[in-house]
Amino acid sequence: MSRTIRITSKHVQRPAKRLRWQVGLVLPLVLPLVFGLLFWLTPLGRGLENLSYDLLFVFKPVSHPNEVEILYLDEKSFRELGQQPDNWDRALHARLLEHLTGDGARLVVFDIWFTDPGTPAANEALCQALKSNGRVVLAAQRITEITPGFHSASLLKPLDIFCQAAAGWGIAEVAVNRQGVVRRHPPNSELGASLPAAALAATGFKAAPDQLADCWINYYGPQGTLPSLSYCEATNQSVGFFHGKTVFIGARPKALYAFRETDEFLT
Repeated sequence: MSRTIRITSKHVQRPAKRLRWQVGLVLPLVLPLVFGLLFWLTPLGRGLENLSYDLLFVFKPVSHPNEVEILYLDEKSFRELGQQPDNWDRALHARLLEHLTGDGARLVVFDIWFTDPGTPAANEALCQALKSNGRVVLAAQRITEITPGFHSASLLKPLDIFCQAAAGWGIAEVAVNRQGVVRRHPPNSELGASLPAAALAATGFKAAPDQLADCWINYYGPQGTLPSLSYCEATNQSVGFFHGKTVFIGARPKALYAFRETDEFLT
C-alpha cells in the first residue's frame, strides 16, 4: 500500500527559519571581529583614535598656569644682546642661570644644543652656574641615518663638562605625525631618556621605565597659552618672579642648532 506524503509550505519554511536564526546568532559575533581588524590594520583606526583625542579639547576649558615660564631666544634678544643664532655667548646663559638660582626657580630646562666647543672662559662660567643651581636639565639630539638597506641612530650629547655639571640630560625629540601634530610624549629609547622624562626625574618624580611610554599630552590651551618672555627681558623682572617656577629656555621659532631644523608644529 503506497503512502502519499504531502509537502506543505510549513515544511519548506522551516530550513529558511533555521538559517535566519543561525545568521542572527553568528552575525553579532563576526561583525565586531571584522570591524576590529579593519580599524587595527588600516589607517582608519588611527584616524578615529586621533579624532577622539582632538575632540576632547573642543570642550576643555583653557587653563592658564602660573608655575611655568618660557624664555625665547627670539629676534628681539638677538638684536638687543648682539648675538647670532648659531653663536650665542654661553656667558649670557651663565648670568641668566645665576639670576634664576637667586630667584628660586624650581627647575630650568635648556632646549638648546650645547655641543659646539665654545670658549674656555664661557664654558667654565656656565659649568659653575649649572653646579650652583643643581636643577638644570640639558637637551641631547638623536641623529637618524637612513641609507638603502641600513638604518641607524646615534646620540649627540652636550659636552661632557656640561653633562657632569647639570642635573641631567634628555633627548629633545617629539612624536609628530605627517600633519605636524604632536599628541603624545616622546618615549624613552635605547639611547637614553627623553627630555620630559629627564626633567621629571630632576624634580624627584619617580617613574617606572615604561610609565611614560604611551602618555598623551594634555594641552593647557592653544598656542600662546603658556606664559613667555624674551630671553633679554628675564633679568628685568621683579624679585621673586621666577620663584617656584619651571623655566624652559629655547629658540623661537626654530631650533637653535644653526637654525637648520624647524621646531614649529600645528599644536
